[in-house]
Amino acid sequence: MLVKTFGSAVYGVEAITITIEVNWLTTGKDPLIVGLPDNAVKESLQRIESTFKTNNYTVSRTKVVVNMAPADIKKSGTAFDLPIAIGILAATEQIINPELLSQYVIMGELSLDGAIRPIKGALPIAIQARKEGFKGLIVPQANAREAGMVNKQTLDRFDIRQPVYFADLNWTILSEVASKQKPVFREIPRFPAVQRDLAIVVDKGLLYEEVEKTVKKLKLSNLRGISLFDIFESEKLGPQKKSLAVSFTFIDEQKTLTDKEIDGWMNKIMQSLEKELSAEIRK
Repeated sequence: MLVKTFGSAVYGVEAITITIEVNWLTTGKDPLIVGLPDNAVKESLQRIESTFKTNNYTVSRTKVVVNMAPADIKKSGTAFDLPIAIGILAATEQIINPELLSQYVIMGELSLDGAIRPIKGALPIAIQARKEGFKGLIVPQANAREAGMVNKQTLDRFDIRQPVYFADLNWTILSEVASKQKPVFREIPRFPAVQRDLAIVVDKGLLYEEVEKTVKKLKLSNLRGISLFDIFESEKLGPQKKSLAVSFTFIDEQKTLTDKEIDGWMNKIMQSLEKELSAEIRK
């Protein structure tokens, strides 16, 4: 059975919708992912198999082919675990009414027990999903508020281990997404958001995760989002250096934030990046 689900690839601050075609064949054995996937995407098959076995879903013993289109765009990262997993369940006829899945953009990283881990770029993914007319977005619970900033609705019932949607997904009720019981939407409070940006020069080999980890150590309660992307590499920056753009989103739930408070947090962030990562700050 051929099934299509939809994910999204983030490049800088833009997202591109990715069609994930899954076909269950009656011949052959080894599963295959094509369409320019990187190693992290290919490794999703191992995480998916563990998730299925842990949550009493059937692992196909005949060949499953996954095609990620457009095929000329490189697909990277672990956030495609969830749409591939749901596509395989639908293709192997373990989900009722799988045609309903095409109404949603689905993204999430799987752990071996089926828990859903947060992804990067939920906001641009949500913006692109709305722009292309999708009915909803299924993302990890940890990304709910960021995705909900696009409009007042985000998918509310998808939890892999508890019966609440969003996408700490409850595998025992997964079929509800494509069954007679339609997903329920709820209002997500639209708190005022304040965005501040920095440009930093760091070592060429520095990972985005190291920047995020350094900032999160500060435990700034109002900080809700960190987005990073490469600006350029140049000998003018110094040997083995690169420039990153970093965007911080602060949520003002009580509507009491002042510029002075935010400036204070930004100063703490800059000091921490300079101290921990030897970053050169360029506002």
